[in-house]
Amino acid sequence: MLCPGCGSLRALHHLLHGHVIVAFRFNPVLVPLIPILLCWALVNWLRKTEGQQHKFAPSKSLFWVLLSLVLVFTVWRNIPGTLLATLPQ
Repeated sequence: MLCPGCGSLRALHHLLHGHVIVAFRFNPVLVPLIPILLCWALVNWLRKTEGQQHKFAPSKSLFWVLLSLVLVFTVWRNIPGTLLATLPQ
């Protein structure tokens, strides 16, 4: 069984070398998630440098949407014969 993180290291390697499409083929969840996480970290850092006390936290609905997408991706990539089952390992 393949986890949602399978192929993440290879995807990250290809991203660092500028091969976005190849990285997406290895893990299509990681590639769009990285800019989201970077933006969240940047906003938190900017708020901290401005002296604001409250951290920027995503809403609970966004958390559940992302969790649902990861779960659907995990199930879909483990069904034989589907598009995601043919991703490189």
